[in-house]
Amino acid sequence: MATVFIHTPRAVLELTVTGRALGKIMNQVSLLQRPDFRGVWVTPEITELDDRTSYWVPAGTVLEVIDDTDEQAAAELRAEQEEIFKS
Repeated sequence: MATVFIHTPRAVLELTVTGRALGKIMNQVSLLQRPDFRGVWVTPEITELDDRTSYWVPAGTVLEVIDDTDEQAAAELRAEQEEIFKS
């Protein structure tokens, strides 16, 4: 499993996904690099809530993937995100 942080202009979405869903999300988000795309709908197959919610992800979005087996890197990124939201 991995944690995916999708940075949009309005929020940072944090999704916990399996390997299969991770590949699907990365393929969808890679479309954002194409000049003819305004954005994509990202529908993870498995999230923490397993609610299959779709998220609109606009062009110019930054995607970060943290392998959950690297607990130190995941903790550092979460702390960084908390600081961003506090400011």
